[in-house]
Amino acid sequence: MKQAVALSTSAAQRATARNNLGVLFKYCGRYSEGLQLLLESYESTFKSSFTMTLGATVDAELAANGSISVQGVDFTVTPSGSLGGHVEGGIGFALANGSVDARVNLIKVSVPVSAQAKWVLNTDPSICALTLSGEVKGDLTVSSGGGEVDLDATFGDCPFCYTDTETLFKWGPLASASYNLFDGVVDTQLFGLPASLCSFPITVSIVSPASGASLSSGLPITFSGSAAPNNQSLAHSSSYTWTYTPGTNASTATGSTTGANPVVTFGAPSSGSSSTWTIGLTGSVTVTSAGGTQITQTASATPITVTVTNLASGVYISQVTGQNTGPAVSDTNGVLQVGNVPGTLTISGVVAGATGALNTIFTVAQCTDGGSNGYTATCSSTGPATTLTTSSATSTTPSASWTGFDGFTYKITMTTTAGGNPFGSTTVLVWGTELQ
Repeated sequence: MKQAVALSTSAAQRATARNNLGVLFKYCGRYSEGLQLLLESYESTFKSSFTMTLGATVDAELAANGSISVQGVDFTVTPSGSLGGHVEGGIGFALANGSVDARVNLIKVSVPVSAQAKWVLNTDPSICALTLSGEVKGDLTVSSGGGEVDLDATFGDCPFCYTDTETLFKWGPLASASYNLFDGVVDTQLFGLPASLCSFPITVSIVSPASGASLSSGLPITFSGSAAPNNQSLAHSSSYTWTYTPGTNASTATGSTTGANPVVTFGAPSSGSSSTWTIGLTGSVTVTSAGGTQITQTASATPITVTVTNLASGVYISQVTGQNTGPAVSDTNGVLQVGNVPGTLTISGVVAGATGALNTIFTVAQCTDGGSNGYTATCSSTGPATTLTTSSATSTTPSASWTGFDGFTYKITMTTTAGGNPFGSTTVLVWGTELQ
């Protein structure tokens, strides 16, 4: 090879041969000999040139990526384009040349559009459907002023050459702005699920009377039951089925076996002074999902046992009934709840064990010791009493109607005389609201 260098006919040929041989020596591990030959080739052919180029650059790109899984899909598409300028200057020798390229983005525009869709098996009983939710979003990003300066160098006569590129420095956009083009949300139901996939727990209980309560025979008793989802936020409807199972000395039970507040009258004990009854309640709760599926859950309350005694002589307010709300239900304090906007109240009474001519009157007075909502369980003080018009005042089953209820707690008093003499008096407290 060295003989080939010596026999080359011109200086340029000898420089090229030295360069090629130097590159081969470099890749064969003979670095010092290769470097010496490269230096000799450059020294023997030192001849330079300088160039400068002005130009413009235009780029366009479409980038896309996405994924799919059992839960849904998402993807992003980003079209972009840029317009820029560049200045390139270079210097060259016979066997080496280099250039510096400066590029500046005059404007760059990108419009990323992303879309995401997820399907969910939603077993919430209020939904009970396969749902599709997602989002589509588009933005516009405009930037200007970014760029970089690169150094490119080549040594030797290719293919026996060595090339390298280095970025001297670069900078980001001097100005940038982003704008939202559109942003849409998708939320829809694809189809309903079978009711068996959307079950929910419920609680069924007998609110009143309490287990072990003593009830009087011959008086209508208003029971109260509850059947509701454990999740109180679920809109639902409930149905009730009551059972009255006779025990020791039990005789009869008449009244409704359905509804949340059935009214039941127990007959007198068949013998002795008391009898026992077991009260049962089964409740069903139905939730109608957004997809139209009706989901019904059924459960039973813990049964209770009550004692029924013979009705003692005296006077009794047996029932208070709202025109719009039905029979009043006693709360834990014994206050009768007539509900919201009950309308005309009907007060029913019973007179037991009296002899002689009967006469009964009913009065009503507002309690003045109520709280902010007008509720009181004591009614230690009242306003003026109003006497109501009594129907069947001379019978054992008198009654009265009252149209003046206006919320708050009221004391209703029933007073009976027999043969012109006082026979008995009783009171009840009623509470309700007038929220329109």
